[in-house]
Amino acid sequence: MTEQSNFCEYCGSPLVSGANFCESCGQQVNKVQGEQPAPVQVPPSATPVPQQVVRPTPVPRSTQPPSYPPIPPAAPPKKRSVLPIILGLGGCGLFLCIMLIVVAGLLIARSRSTIDNISQNLPEKPAIIPEIPEQDLSPTDYLGPTQALPPTEIAIPSQVEVPAKGWSEAIGQQLTDTYFSDDFSNLIYEWANEQDDISSWGIEDGHYTLHLFEPDYTAWAYLPTNFTPKSIGFEALVPPGYDQGAYGVLCYYQDEENFHFVSIDPLNKVYSIGYVQNDEYVTLMENMWMPSTALNDSPYAVNTVLVACDPDMITLFINNELEAQAELSSWSSGDMAISGETWEDTPSEGFKVQFDNLYAFIPVQ
Repeated sequence: MTEQSNFCEYCGSPLVSGANFCESCGQQVNKVQGEQPAPVQVPPSATPVPQQVVRPTPVPRSTQPPSYPPIPPAAPPKKRSVLPIILGLGGCGLFLCIMLIVVAGLLIARSRSTIDNISQNLPEKPAIIPEIPEQDLSPTDYLGPTQALPPTEIAIPSQVEVPAKGWSEAIGQQLTDTYFSDDFSNLIYEWANEQDDISSWGIEDGHYTLHLFEPDYTAWAYLPTNFTPKSIGFEALVPPGYDQGAYGVLCYYQDEENFHFVSIDPLNKVYSIGYVQNDEYVTLMENMWMPSTALNDSPYAVNTVLVACDPDMITLFINNELEAQAELSSWSSGDMAISGETWEDTPSEGFKVQFDNLYAFIPVQ
């Protein structure tokens, strides 16, 4: 019997003796003619499965960018000589200097000639300056030791509509032996704070407010100080609809039947200065009510008031202007208060006045 070849005829790999398939490529090897080998039982799971040959995908050929001819470098700029420029500027400067000197010389010569001509026409002695007559000074303002009145408002043409003057900035709250101030931001001092069918006193909208319901009636509130002031200043406003009445100051108050008073009626633009003696009203002016020149045109504007009660005279300032002065009667001592009054025909709504930025003091002697 002829021996089987020991190498695979397909791939040339060595064969194991008696093998029917090549272990390398899986092909069946040829047998010698006439020999019928017994069939080999191969279990199903051992049946070789032909493998699928996966061919690699060829890599696409990269596209090269088009080539361009190289750009030659730019030629360096040529150097420019600055000598002609310097020479040109120097020449121009020299020319301008010469022209300026010439022009200046002409102007100086001309001005000298003008001065000579003017000096020939002047008189030998200066004219005598006439004397200016002295003018009377306005009365000294009554100011507190630490407080000053707001500056006088700038006059505005009458054809321009001027809004009603409002409240000034708060002056604070202070009490010493000679000075008192209250902006009524709170009721820390012992002001009257009550209400009945006749009148109402208290803080309203940040202002100390007096509301009188009774016609032909006068009410006042004493200043909560531990000294007797001689001057008092404040701002006052009468709201619309409550304007039938007057507000003011009582000074040298003795009792309900003896005191001095200053009253201001902004609706009718009048004021009154006088005193009450034994319950009888006496005026210290030409008439009981005098026209005011300093009250605001609007009856509902805030007016600034200052009343000075000196030993021999009462002085009234309204909106930083001297309104009036009046000589006092026989007595010059007593308390000071702020007041309000109504007329016989004051309607049922009554009269209301709001006070703010009040200050009182003893003037420094």
